[in-house]
Amino acid sequence: MLMNSIKNFFKDYCKFVYKTTDVSESGIVRDVFNFCGIKIKIKSKIKTKEYQCLQKENELKNYYEKLLNEKDEYFSKTIKNLQDDYNLIIKQKDMIIGENYFSQFGEDRIIDLVFSILKNKGIISDVTYLDVGGNRPCQISNTYHFYLEGCKGVVIEPNPRLYETFKKVRPNDNVLNIGIHFDNSETTLPFYIFNEDADGLSSFSKESADEMLRDCPSAIKYDVINIPVRNINTIIEDYFDSAPTFISIDVEGIDFDILKSFDFTKFRPIFWIIETASYTGPNFLGVKSLEIQEFMFSKGYVVYADTYVNTIFIDSDIFDKIKKQ
Repeated sequence: MLMNSIKNFFKDYCKFVYKTTDVSESGIVRDVFNFCGIKIKIKSKIKTKEYQCLQKENELKNYYEKLLNEKDEYFSKTIKNLQDDYNLIIKQKDMIIGENYFSQFGEDRIIDLVFSILKNKGIISDVTYLDVGGNRPCQISNTYHFYLEGCKGVVIEPNPRLYETFKKVRPNDNVLNIGIHFDNSETTLPFYIFNEDADGLSSFSKESADEMLRDCPSAIKYDVINIPVRNINTIIEDYFDSAPTFISIDVEGIDFDILKSFDFTKFRPIFWIIETASYTGPNFLGVKSLEIQEFMFSKGYVVYADTYVNTIFIDSDIFDKIKKQ
């Protein structure tokens, strides 16, 4: 009975993951197969997703046979926890894959609804974006849905590994292997880059990196490399005709500094998606940053939605137009 349960679970789980994520970049895939003790280097250039999936299933079948005789109680409990997580994902699949939304907590779906209203009212025609701290091109991306819809933007990704993946998966975006700095005094800065299992936590802030090293189990070590940096305003001047329709910022420790350097008098994005909860504490749901909210209020933005980890701010003038019409 346990054997069949494990078989069915992993078969469905892996099919779901391979259908809905970029194979080589799926943290879920990596976690599941690391848990199983299966170490296979994926070579996306050579193998198709179908072949990759088949190869993984064959490896799992061999692993099933090993588990059949062990009946490990701890493993059974862990499988139950994974099943609970999987069932939760399936319940939310209409949001995650039914309409090609990819944000961690549905942020892209929220703003997409407003963009539809604004287009119908003739307030906007196209959507552009600036993704500061892109991380992964598809998984938990605030901009990938819009990329699939034919929109274009600029992605800032200082991590060289993630940058290369972005270039392959999203060739129509301008992807820059740089960081954003909050003044013009430096041309390069040390970047604290974590091991691959935690590379999304890499940061230009040593304080933030040390905090992750202390609190996050997957953050084993970091290396320090020098990365070119630019001011956010010069990026917009060079790559956009006007302000991008929305800006997403997730840069581990320096979000507020970047906001304070932004020229709000010159550029008025309709939406901002900003990580406003620190990645610490129980379940890594840390303290909300009230200073970011207060700062955005002072710049003429209001909270449109909040997913706790991220806050979605909308230009108050645009919000008033929506309410009046």
